[in-house]
Amino acid sequence: MEIKDIENHPLSCDEIRQLDELVKGDDPYYVRHRAHAILLIFGDRRDLEDVADIFKVHVNTIRNWTERWLRYRVEGLYDLEGRGSKPIFSEAEEKLITK
Repeated sequence: MEIKDIENHPLSCDEIRQLDELVKGDDPYYVRHRAHAILLIFGDRRDLEDVADIFKVHVNTIRNWTERWLRYRVEGLYDLEGRGSKPIFSEAEEKLITK
């Protein structure tokens, strides 16, 4: 994403407030990191490479966070349903094991 794209999407006061609350809140760490990155990119106009260095991630990761922000706003900072490993046992098997 080029800087001109970022300049065309300034943060509103409400979005800044929401992002600040996420950064300081008790949401999962990855949501706090993503919110902070969005504030740096869209609020402070930091380069994607600088933000990648700050968070010790690849610039493509920052680009993905940015694209999800532009598409979904705050909801894009959270992981989508279905992410992560799937349960090994069915609900019936889990109940049997816990008994």
